[in-house]
Amino acid sequence: MDKMNFEFHGKPGNYFVVFLVTAITSYIPIFGWPIAMNYGLAWIADNTTIGGKQIKYSAGYGETLKFLLLNMLLLIVTLGIYVFWFVPKQYRFIAAHTSFVE
Repeated sequence: MDKMNFEFHGKPGNYFVVFLVTAITSYIPIFGWPIAMNYGLAWIADNTTIGGKQIKYSAGYGETLKFLLLNMLLLIVTLGIYVFWFVPKQYRFIAAHTSFVE
């Protein structure tokens, strides 16, 4: 099997902007969380190549908001026990919205 190399090309100066945007939007209850999540994950994808191919993260704001609202509600209702389902589900959500650039 051929080896697929993952490479990350992010720079500290660019990350500083991402850090500021995600930190600020994270403090906006509920409605800022999808912005922070999408912005951070898009930066990671934009700076990552797999086997020399660029990847992209394509989840939209509404889609991420719906995902987070539903799962936050389940976390509240189950008093946090749902976290064991939420974390793998979040990774699946991210993977489902990550693809190679054509």
